[in-house]
Amino acid sequence: MNKYTSGDFNKYGNVFSLKANLTPDASGHINEADPTNWSLVGPRHFKIMPRGSKEFMVGSQLNSNVTHLLVTTYDRQSKSFSTKDKFVYQNRTFSLYGPGINVDEKNRFIEFPAVESPMAAG
Repeated sequence: MNKYTSGDFNKYGNVFSLKANLTPDASGHINEADPTNWSLVGPRHFKIMPRGSKEFMVGSQLNSNVTHLLVTTYDRQSKSFSTKDKFVYQNRTFSLYGPGINVDEKNRFIEFPAVESPMAAG
């Protein structure tokens, strides 16, 4: 039995990746709120599931920052997504918080812990 079906992936938006070789500011941080620091990876369908308890296992650690679980189909592009990527759906931005989890090790679906960001979309 499948955990997800194709009809589950009804949120269509864009994936952006933080550009490589950005120069950090004086405190050593990259300004992730600056839209010029992001490049478009491409459009993607996702299923967005809120995490009600605000707790989620990332690696083997309980993490209270994760607000959502994003699920998409497993392919070469999706398995390369990392914490340097974000998904923008309408006026909502979800920053990937941890590595993707290959659901049931079947190479069909991949789940990402994510944090809904107050940053401007795009």
